[in-house]
Amino acid sequence: MAKVIDKPTTIKRPIKRPIKTPDEYNDLVILQRIVVNAKRIGDLEYAEMAQARIDYLNNGMREELRTEFKRIMRVYEEFPSEKNTRLTPAAYTWRKKVASKGEKQTMIDWSRSKLPAEGFTALAKVGKIEDTAEYLIISFPNDFPSDVVQLAQRRIDRENRIQNQGGLS
Repeated sequence: MAKVIDKPTTIKRPIKRPIKTPDEYNDLVILQRIVVNAKRIGDLEYAEMAQARIDYLNNGMREELRTEFKRIMRVYEEFPSEKNTRLTPAAYTWRKKVASKGEKQTMIDWSRSKLPAEGFTALAKVGKIEDTAEYLIISFPNDFPSDVVQLAQRRIDRENRIQNQGGLS
C-alpha cells in the first residue's frame, strides 16, 4: 500500500498593507491593481475597501457636483432652444445614457471619448466653456480619476487655442 505524504504547509506571514488607504487614491488603474494584488495575497478586506473606492469614483457624486451637472445640462438644453425659438430637449441617447450609467460616468465617458461631445463643441463656439462637463471635471478634480481630469483639461486647452487662432484670423 502506498504511503500518503502530507503536503508541507506554507508559513503564513502577516499581511503588510500600504501606508495609504484605498480612500486616498483617485486613480482607477492603481485601485484596480490594488484589488488584484490584495486578492492574490489573500487580504480580502483590503480588496473590498479598494473595490468600494472604485465604485464610489465611478458612481458616487457629491450633491454640489450633481447640482452643477444639472445646471450645465439646463444650459445645454436652453442653448439650442434660443436658436430654435422653442424648447429643444437634450438628445434621447444622452438621457438614456445618464439614466443607465449615472451623471458621473457619463461625464467620464464624454471626457475619454476621442471626439468632443456635441454639447461641448456648441457651447465652446459661443464662449461658454465654463458650462461644459469638461470644465466641471477640472473644477472638481478630486472627484474624478486623474486621467479623466487630464483629458478634460487637454480638450479645454485645445479648444481655447482654436478659439484664439480663429479670433486672430
